[in-house]
Amino acid sequence: MRLLNKLLIGLLFLSFPVYAGYTNIQRVMFEAGHTAPYNDEYVQRVIVGQAKIMPNGSIVNLPHPSHIQSTLIFPEFKIIEEEPASLATWTVFFLVQAADIWSTKKALAYDCVYELNPLLPRVPEVHEMVLLKTAIFGSILPEIQKRQTITNEILMPTLMLTSVVVHNNIKVHKKAKKHCNKR
Repeated sequence: MRLLNKLLIGLLFLSFPVYAGYTNIQRVMFEAGHTAPYNDEYVQRVIVGQAKIMPNGSIVNLPHPSHIQSTLIFPEFKIIEEEPASLATWTVFFLVQAADIWSTKKALAYDCVYELNPLLPRVPEVHEMVLLKTAIFGSILPEIQKRQTITNEILMPTLMLTSVVVHNNIKVHKKAKKHCNKR
């Protein structure tokens, strides 16, 4: 068993290559003046004393990068403001939330159906469901808005998840209608 453990640990160390040098990308970035987050000592070790081996085998010492005019073309990055969520997306978002409340109320009309959300009573009233959604979205959405623009992409996962919940509520309602008594 000990031998097996040693072999497994040995294989673990073999599976992770260790690289002690620097990459070509680091060198190019250093030469272009982009040295963050590296300390100056490391940067100097990488960019000072570069040499190139020529095809005939001779070694040519390259000048210090500060003496070289960079021919690298870096793309100009522009900050693109994200487009806020459209009125249509917000409308669908709130309609799906309303559909969740409506479908939950319809399913809860039967004695075999109970609410699974632990933040609500087993048979919540409509105002309790509305209050919970208002508390959650009323506190979360403004916090998200402080950090970034609320886009269609941000609303979409919640919209999709709530749509699945509505679909499930409707299926539960149909089954309960066949097999259970009204409250």
